[in-house]
Amino acid sequence: SGVGIYSRRRPDRVDTLLGDPRFDVEGRLQLAHFGQLVVANVYFPNGKGKERNNSRVPFKLEFYRRLHDHLATLRAGGLAKNRTLRRFGVTAGQLGRQ
Repeated sequence: SGVGIYSRRRPDRVDTLLGDPRFDVEGRLQLAHFGQLVVANVYFPNGKGKERNNSRVPFKLEFYRRLHDHLATLRAGGLAKNRTLRRFGVTAGQLGRQ
């Protein structure tokens, strides 16, 4: 596993951990913070497993839950309060916020 990001502008901060060693050890997440904008670069697990027997479906679903919760926390702390991401030409509504 592994993810990377290239940007003309240096991010203010980059996070790579969800806070769970089961997921963090695989290098599946990179969150690049550019002011109020957070770019998520994620390598999502499949559920098949080495034997193609769907043995990793629980792992996959838990990863999705943890990522969703983490992103929801970020939204609640930032984008929900932001009127417009004018610098990027994107409104909060275009990012799924009403």
